[in-house]
Amino acid sequence: MRFISGLDESPTAPLKHLHRSTVLPFRRLFRELPLDADPRSLRQQLREFCPASPGVYAYLDGGRVIYVGVSSKLRKRLITYFQGGASVRKEHAVAGQATKLMWQVVGHEFVAQLRELELIRRCQPRLNVRGRWPGRPLGYIYLSKEDAPRFRVARRVPKGVRYYWGPMPMGWRIRDAVELVNQVFKLCDCPSSVPMHFADQRNLFAMDLRLECLRGETGSCLGPCAAHCTFTDYSKQLSAARAFLNGRDDAALTELEHRLAAAAARQHFEQAARLRDKLDSLRTLADRLERLRKPAAPSEFIYPLTIGRREVWLYVARGAVAASSSAPVASAPSASVVSRRCVERLDSVYDARISQTDDADRLGAQIVSSWFYTRPGEAANILSPDEARKFCQTFNSRP
Repeated sequence: MRFISGLDESPTAPLKHLHRSTVLPFRRLFRELPLDADPRSLRQQLREFCPASPGVYAYLDGGRVIYVGVSSKLRKRLITYFQGGASVRKEHAVAGQATKLMWQVVGHEFVAQLRELELIRRCQPRLNVRGRWPGRPLGYIYLSKEDAPRFRVARRVPKGVRYYWGPMPMGWRIRDAVELVNQVFKLCDCPSSVPMHFADQRNLFAMDLRLECLRGETGSCLGPCAAHCTFTDYSKQLSAARAFLNGRDDAALTELEHRLAAAAARQHFEQAARLRDKLDSLRTLADRLERLRKPAAPSEFIYPLTIGRREVWLYVARGAVAASSSAPVASAPSASVVSRRCVERLDSVYDARISQTDDADRLGAQIVSSWFYTRPGEAANILSPDEARKFCQTFNSRP
């Protein structure tokens, strides 16, 4: 067992660039463990040398990082890679391809998540998926302009559309949830080429109308293609769906919960499983839309943290952490020097020209947003750039 410092120039430090960090303003040692012993011995060494603290870890095959991970309790997490059981097959696959394990104690769960993303981007480990490529493309949910409007998903909002929600990452979960909204509120999903005939629509000639799809037969569509509903009835369903997407009415979730409980009580487990999946899908969509309506934190702020005995400032710009530095502390003899450095960092990070030209770090912004969304109390600790400058001036004005 040995330490690797950020200044190690020996061949035993296979990737010196691992030690550079935007989110850590000071050096943190990596500890390495060769994976040439039996699993029982490796578990014992981890119990002895690895702390139960937040940090990141990397598996190496020779001199190349093949996997990067993060944990709020490093010791417990790393031991799972050398235990038996079907629940840790992924861990066995990763450890089985590695010759060395390295870990770095970060000291704070939020910084550890940022550090993991930083290492994945830097090392491009082949066994990682998250962080290696740009995130899911952004898109919008919108209410289409058709004879029988329905909710659709697109990269850009079509011209003339009045109601839309976004932008947000458009993965398959959101796309499936939007289709489910159309089903739950019994909205039509026929192709645009299918003509609509509402019951209150006058026709010159009598028409033999039939439902165009199975949804109409099963009652999950109002059937505007076959005059099974009036335009007023259809509009009421559209209004109810918009109220759900706007967060004003969760009756659809409540009804699904009641149906799920009733199916479970009757021991109709297959039906209950389908209802559970629908409920989870709609809750995910509602949660994403709630985050759009009520951001957990502003896009530019300073987040003070305590890491061990060190006071740190994280500089958040465009929603993501752009830099870090030691924070000025009144009791420190070098407080005035540190405060001047903080002012320089504030000027460089929050330069208006940079804010206008740089692309947003979407994956980093998701980490920041999720952190403050799940811990709303942390928003009370943040500082605006102006508040941080005023705080630094109190040190620079002292004799």
